Amino acid sequence: METRTDISTVIVTYNPANIDVYVKPNVELLKIFGIKTIVVDNGGNKLLSDCEFLSINGNIGYGAAVNRGMSEVKTEYSLVMNDDIKLTEEFIEGLLESLRKYSSFKYGVVGFKVISSKTNRTGISKFNYGPLILIYHFSILPTLARIFSYKHKEHSVFETIHYSKSSKPVKNLSGAIFLIREDIFRMVGGFDEKLFLTYEETELFRRISKSGCVLYYDNSLKVRHLHSFTASKSSLAYSFRSMKYFLRKHYPQIIAEVVILWVFIYLYLKNIVTLKKSSYEYKAFTGK
Repeated sequence: METRTDISTVIVTYNPANIDVYVKPNVELLKIFGIKTIVVDNGGNKLLSDCEFLSINGNIGYGAAVNRGMSEVKTEYSLVMNDDIKLTEEFIEGLLESLRKYSSFKYGVVGFKVISSKTNRTGISKFNYGPLILIYHFSILPTLARIFSYKHKEHSVFETIHYSKSSKPVKNLSGAIFLIREDIFRMVGGFDEKLFLTYEETELFRRISKSGCVLYYDNSLKVRHLHSFTASKSSLAYSFRSMKYFLRKHYPQIIAEVVILWVFIYLYLKNIVTLKKSSYEYKAFTGK
């Protein structure tokens, strides 16, 4: 099959365990549909065939790696994805059938129903991810709501912002896999490479949304994501550092600092109440 000129794929890989299980099968499947794949390697893995393989000298972070891959994209759209997504023929067929619709409505970014191994969250939001969402998450409210929730077995009733049964324009999408217009990505300058871990897509999507482009959630297309919730102290430290940078970049200084102080107080009190069983979170936040 001839290589398509309207869509290509950028996959960022780091974990060598995902190469054979996810990356290779995805590359082979995409090739069947004539979709060029660019694999950007952040983990010193072996060269892959059937794709354009970009080996990075050291881990430069997810966003920076995507930027490298997108610099090689020559198509209108690019499917950007993690290395632990499992694609299916049904998903790719549906995606290709929907490209004309996406183009007609000039959607800047399209997200999908991402089903992880841990949760059924779709990774969308009715609201901009910002100070109020952070204050909510770093409080006792999610725990209380989860206890009294009858609507969802695993998640708080207040977390229904992550659910949707219909396709619609939204404020935020899952960064595990998304379709983006190459010209929009280039217009906003791609990922902010100061964000090494977490908040990369949140920050990118916020800039795209502020530029006037639509973020669209397509509920009809679903993929499975390995997605682990475990986090080391170092990864938590990166995450908190990214959170502080995101707040200070996009919100007035007084709001950003109030939210950062709120998170600090919450983690400090949690550390005390749990008899230091949550000390790793507090230490990750403070850098101790």
